[in-house]
Amino acid sequence: MSERLKIKIAALTRLRAVGFGEPVTNVCASEDNPWRHAFFVKVQGDNVELTNGKGKFGKFGCEVIYPGHLPPDECKRLFEPFWQAQFGGLQQTV
Repeated sequence: MSERLKIKIAALTRLRAVGFGEPVTNVCASEDNPWRHAFFVKVQGDNVELTNGKGKFGKFGCEVIYPGHLPPDECKRLFEPFWQAQFGGLQQTV
């Protein structure tokens, strides 16, 4: 089984345990991205619907969404395996 598929299966399993309105973090969003910290709505196929809690909704890939509002260093740690499976090699920071 490919690493990408393993990550997707783990993400869907992780997110099926999250309830409506619970806080989540998009670990690939930058620190100033308004969608970095959001609230869970539902899983739709391989995507997750989130809300900002102020009436806006968005859909994101399940692989980069984690329960809780996480700090930047934890986001980077959790995003690294996704990056490697998707693009190969380590992330480059500018």
